[in-house]
Amino acid sequence: MSEIEATINRISSYEGVDRILIIKSVETDDSINSIIMRSMINNNKPELKTEKEKMKENLFAKIIPQLGREAKSLIRQLDSKNDLTFLRVRTSAHEILIAPDKDYYLCVLQNMSKN
Repeated sequence: MSEIEATINRISSYEGVDRILIIKSVETDDSINSIIMRSMINNNKPELKTEKEKMKENLFAKIIPQLGREAKSLIRQLDSKNDLTFLRVRTSAHEILIAPDKDYYLCVLQNMSKN
């Protein structure tokens, strides 16, 4: 088992985790971001996604890298020696945990109604 698989298995074991996305980010003005790996959490079985769920994932692929770049820029403005290592965003429905890397974003969606 690779380190990535082990990490995804460990994260998916936590209660409330809906989905794990690994988003590849291309840093250009008209960037095309893509989800390169998705892990659907439902007794470790992939579930059939509706069009609405696919649209939501595509929206995450577009927004998460933008949010990461903006947060990174803000952190750099506050302290030029610091860098963004982790971002946590909470909405009424989800808590979104984002770990940025050079080319990828690990994004974990937790369902707040299950906590």
